[in-house]
Amino acid sequence: MAASKKILINDMPGLYAVATVILDGEPYYAAASEQRNGLVAVVSCATDEVHWIEGGKGGVMGLMNSVKENRLLSIEEFYPGFDAAHSKIVEITLEKKDGRWQAASRKELAEVPYLHRLALIRESDGWYLAAGKLTTGKDFTDDWSRGGTLEMLAFDGEQVTGRETVHEGLFKHHAMLTERREEGDILYFGGTEGTFAATRENGAWKIRQLLDAPTSEIVYEDLDGDGERELAIVEEFHGDKLVIFKKWGDGDFERALEYPLKLGHVLWGGTFAGQMSLVSGSREGSRELTIRTFTPDAEGGIALAQETTVEEGGGPSQVSVRDLGEGGEILVSEYALGQLAKYTF
Repeated sequence: MAASKKILINDMPGLYAVATVILDGEPYYAAASEQRNGLVAVVSCATDEVHWIEGGKGGVMGLMNSVKENRLLSIEEFYPGFDAAHSKIVEITLEKKDGRWQAASRKELAEVPYLHRLALIRESDGWYLAAGKLTTGKDFTDDWSRGGTLEMLAFDGEQVTGRETVHEGLFKHHAMLTERREEGDILYFGGTEGTFAATRENGAWKIRQLLDAPTSEIVYEDLDGDGERELAIVEEFHGDKLVIFKKWGDGDFERALEYPLKLGHVLWGGTFAGQMSLVSGSREGSRELTIRTFTPDAEGGIALAQETTVEEGGGPSQVSVRDLGEGGEILVSEYALGQLAKYTF
């Protein structure tokens, strides 16, 4: 699987967050820095034109579309060294002026200390902001004595109308994944205690545990095409292994495959270039980004079908993947280089 590389932004210190968003009905890439007063940009997927969005405070851990058109949700003020006691959910309203996107307004929706992961989920009774807190407090950088939490913030598209802590005591809470469903989304999240799923049932949040292995990133897909989903994780916080777990029948998940990482910080799974794929990456060591595909083995397990090293040296912090049928694009925040790179297949 060969790829061509294009650098969209060449000097963005602290480049961390990337996403694909929709503005005026068209796809754009969004990218942001974790530095104080760090840069934010949206980039046309059609033309690669870069639009700088000014006025933010930086420390951005995540970007995504909000409920209403041309609005983005951002985790802000989570700075390097886990300086995040005042991190916030911010909604940015964008407008186009003289052909350029810019911030028309910014609104703080909620202060959520140590907010590291955010998802916008739709349930039968409305929208919620799922806020994953890495911890509930730190006295120094390496203080991990307090667990994180998962909060659900009811959101009417304009403001937060309610707030509830639905899970506590999840140390080094780092992982978050949303599964879209007509009857209500499922949120998967994880930390030292394992992988969990949150669903809203009869007006209340229900939490169930899927796995007890320490989890830093999550993918839950049928990777080998046998009709049953596998659970893939980066094991341990910023861990050194990609592990794929498989179920046989009605049993528990069991370890099936492992691949080495070094400060594993990227994990994405889904259909890419016409086939189910798993993308992983390391921020240290060789700083690689890798795509793997899988197939069932003769014993009913899972086996590697193909492995492609997309890049080395970039140190990806996040990726955004677009499946374009026979081909696709992977947007990479190359943290070690301060580059926003697009790989086209």
